[in-house]
Amino acid sequence: MFGVATIHETIAFHERGLPLSGIPLPFSTRQWEYPWCWSRMQDFGVGPGGRVLDVGCACNPFMVELARRGLHVTGVDLYSTDDPANPHPQFGGFDRSYENEFLRFCQASMDRVPLPDASFDAVFCLSVLEHCDEAMRRGGLREMLRMLKPGRPLIITEDYIPGAIVPVPGVLHVCGRTMDYDFREHVACTGRPLADPSARIPTDAEIARMRDRGELLLNCAVAPGEYYHFTAVGWVVVK
Repeated sequence: MFGVATIHETIAFHERGLPLSGIPLPFSTRQWEYPWCWSRMQDFGVGPGGRVLDVGCACNPFMVELARRGLHVTGVDLYSTDDPANPHPQFGGFDRSYENEFLRFCQASMDRVPLPDASFDAVFCLSVLEHCDEAMRRGGLREMLRMLKPGRPLIITEDYIPGAIVPVPGVLHVCGRTMDYDFREHVACTGRPLADPSARIPTDAEIARMRDRGELLLNCAVAPGEYYHFTAVGWVVVK
């Protein structure tokens, strides 16, 4: 299974009423990522009573919604919001006040998680790998597979910039950032094929053409001296 955040699919998710398919525009790619992940879990029959792991969770609305629907969710993150060592408590980390019988928090680095082997029906990591260095990404993917039950899905989404964007004076600035990774290498490092063997991963040129035709859902973010325009891709492998 492989996906790219398209406007058409995002609208379809919203029309079907999938969880969190209509969240506010500043988090536009999440409008695709959350319902896309939900749909992939549904493909594998993961529902109420299932045990799922959210790696790099912070305190996102998706994990809260899954817990509300009766899934047993464990979130893994480096920090809680009340941790004095948390460098960004205002927007990073897990809020322990959300813990309940369906939602629990494990404070750990994604490459060293103190949870048992083969203990989850699904493991997902949504828009987290792009914030890590490559060693952490690969170590985290190994840990995710370790904690996943055999035959169950590992679901990943990653921000992605497929190539340079043509600037429009006064409207769209030149892209000042590129990704330091290729998500295809992350798929390969799992040692497993995509869950749907018939799925084809498009090239960067093909994704860029989709973007330039206006087909992709994009986040346009501004950092000091930088402009970058990214979409999201998603992939699933089975342990």
